[in-house]
Amino acid sequence: NNPVWLPAAGADTGPNPVVSGQIGTLFGIPVVVSGIIRTDLSQYGYYNSDYEQNNTCVLLFHRPSWRMGIRKGITIEVDKSISSQTLTCVATWRGDLRCTQPSSAVCVSLGYNKAV
Repeated sequence: NNPVWLPAAGADTGPNPVVSGQIGTLFGIPVVVSGIIRTDLSQYGYYNSDYEQNNTCVLLFHRPSWRMGIRKGITIEVDKSISSQTLTCVATWRGDLRCTQPSSAVCVSLGYNKAV
């Protein structure tokens, strides 16, 4: 009674995918879809128009192995335009991810040639 794939259908059966981004659980690992991963990968692992492009890749991270660090604190800058009577506000922050495991440990895995 331990299914491989458990979809996240809402608050009553698991995390709400609209709020958390988690669409389900695969082997007990939360699955979150990213808009950054492209869906036009060829079957050979290339983003090349010479081959049919109908695949994507899967990234698997071991979350407890990664820690977020701060490289530069939050900086807020405001520019006032008198002619248009507007304020432009820009906030920047620089962070960094570091793996806490030794270099021989596997913290990230990549699978490709996954059909879209």
